[in-house]
Amino acid sequence: SPTNDPSLVYARRLSHSNIVLVSRELADLLQRPHTALRDRTLLPFAESAVSRVEIKASQAFVLQRQTNNTWLVVEPFTARADAESMRELFASLARLEIIDFEKDVVDDFSVYGLTAPARRYVLKTAATNALGTTNLVLTQVEFGTNRMDKIFARRGAENAVYTASFGV
Repeated sequence: SPTNDPSLVYARRLSHSNIVLVSRELADLLQRPHTALRDRTLLPFAESAVSRVEIKASQAFVLQRQTNNTWLVVEPFTARADAESMRELFASLARLEIIDFEKDVVDDFSVYGLTAPARRYVLKTAATNALGTTNLVLTQVEFGTNRMDKIFARRGAENAVYTASFGV
């Protein structure tokens, strides 16, 4: 740091010989490990974009948004979904957080109980094309089955495994 301003530090690009002053705050930020900069949101989604929710837990069921913004259970039977329960479901899904980045590239998901996951949440959005309306996957998360002390999770078709909070 220059003696007259401790909020600055000297820096140099390796490809140049010039020395410049930069903010100490920026220099400190650049020294953080890459994991500190990673997004810890496990299930990123905009609730307004979700038109269908597919859940596989001890039982499997599907929820579908109706044109009047209400929700119906459409599989394995048809029934109106409780509005407060739907708000709680979306709030819980939005709160899911990555606690740790367990492994970035995984070849064998059985170690984490993710070959046949205990739970799966798939959020879809309606999209219209020349053939009609279809449901596209917005985001998906699976939870492992084999540990009591950690909850392993996998997003969509990613090859990474995370340790997750479990708000659902």
